[in-house]
Amino acid sequence: MSIKDKQNRLRAIASDLDTGNLNPEDRDFLCNALLRIADGEDAKTALDVKARRGERSSKASHAAQKMSDSRLILALGWITVAITPEPDGLGLTVEEAIARIGEGGVFGKAFSFTEETLKTYWTKYPELQNLEMFLPD
Repeated sequence: MSIKDKQNRLRAIASDLDTGNLNPEDRDFLCNALLRIADGEDAKTALDVKARRGERSSKASHAAQKMSDSRLILALGWITVAITPEPDGLGLTVEEAIARIGEGGVFGKAFSFTEETLKTYWTKYPELQNLEMFLPD
C-alpha cells in the first residue's frame, strides 16, 4: 500500500469517526496508534504513514504527480489521434506527431515533454496509446 493510500485511509477513518460510523477494525487501529503515540512513538510510524526512501507524503507532491500523470495521458492520447489515418486523425507518423509537440515542434513543448522523453514514454507505456483517455482521479 502506498503512502497516498495510507493517508487516504486515515482521512476515511477521520470521516467515519466524525459521522459515528467507525468500524471495529479501524477503531482498534486508531486506539493502538494513539496509545503508542502517548508512549512516545513517532506519530507517523504509529499511524503507518511514514514515507519510505524516495516517497513523498505532502499533498502538494501528490497533486504535482497527478498533474504529471494527466499530462502524460493527454500527450500520448494526442499522438494516438495524430497517427490515426484521416479523416478521423491527422495521418502522421509517430515521429512527425512527436516532433509537433516536442520542444522544437509547431506547438513548442505543448505538454512540457521533450521529444526524447515522448519517444521513451511512447514505447514504455503502450497501454496509454488509446483514443479513449482516462485521467487519474
